[in-house]
Amino acid sequence: MGYEELDKFRVVKERYTMEKRKIVRGVILAVLLVCTMFLIYSIVTDPLGEHDIMFALAVTAGFIALGQDKKKER
Repeated sequence: MGYEELDKFRVVKERYTMEKRKIVRGVILAVLLVCTMFLIYSIVTDPLGEHDIMFALAVTAGFIALGQDKKKER
């Protein structure tokens, strides 16, 4: 294998890794959005009731981690 072939292989491997990472980020984002909608629904249906603050903090931490990972990619 020559250097050009190795460079092409690295580019293809990097592109595949980036595509896989985009899919994983999309799945995580979808799960976080569903959790957010559940939180909004539970607050709207019972505004004065007890709500699980740990679940809300976990969803918030998920969005923060997703944003930091996006910044790190650039």
